[in-house]
Amino acid sequence: MLRRSTLVGIVPWTLAAALIAVSVSLGRQLQADRPEVFLGAAPLVGQDPRDGWDWRFSWALVGAAGVAAFLTWCVWSGRWSTWSMRMVSLVTAASAGAFAVLLALTDGRIGLLRGADHETEYLANLPITPPAREFVRDFVADLQQYSVHVRGHPPGFVLLLKSLDAIGLTGPWPVVALSVIGTVAVPLAVLCAVRAVADDDWARRITPLLAVSPYALWMMTSADAVFSAIAA
Repeated sequence: MLRRSTLVGIVPWTLAAALIAVSVSLGRQLQADRPEVFLGAAPLVGQDPRDGWDWRFSWALVGAAGVAAFLTWCVWSGRWSTWSMRMVSLVTAASAGAFAVLLALTDGRIGLLRGADHETEYLANLPITPPAREFVRDFVADLQQYSVHVRGHPPGFVLLLKSLDAIGLTGPWPVVALSVIGTVAVPLAVLCAVRAVADDDWARRITPLLAVSPYALWMMTSADAVFSAIAA
């Protein structure tokens, strides 16, 4: 017979899997009956407006699963509790960066670049933005001429991109680099905060989630990574 502790672990995961399956089934039916809902990957949002559940396999996905498996082994083998907090922090940060990059590479090279050079993103606005002082001074007055991401956020990230452009770091790859740096910095900053208000034990407990968190999908390649890192 299964032990009670085993059942306690199995039941929540089973219920969660059932809830996801039901929500996907009902959501896809809603999308089929009412396409104006425009979910794409019901009950979430996907790239395909009709049915975003476009499953793709690649070695990058295998690599992302490998990162998750490595962290699982570290926890179950007890390595996580024997390593120094500095080592745990470094492994967590590196794993977070690798996990996010590998998930993006599931779409190939375009998976990294889409969030950097898309016409709605920040980089596309550099050719029409005036010098920094004028840009900030007239930001609100000229708001409608910029893309949706610039209109929806303060002007700081555009100024950062203009600074990179001024020193010769042009194109989408510096934006990708900023996203990777931000993704790596977030868990380090969070762990510092947790250690300051709690202790090392609590910090160790949250490290796996920081390394393979669902928010990785929004970090590559997005200014959200930089915003999150600065806030953290």
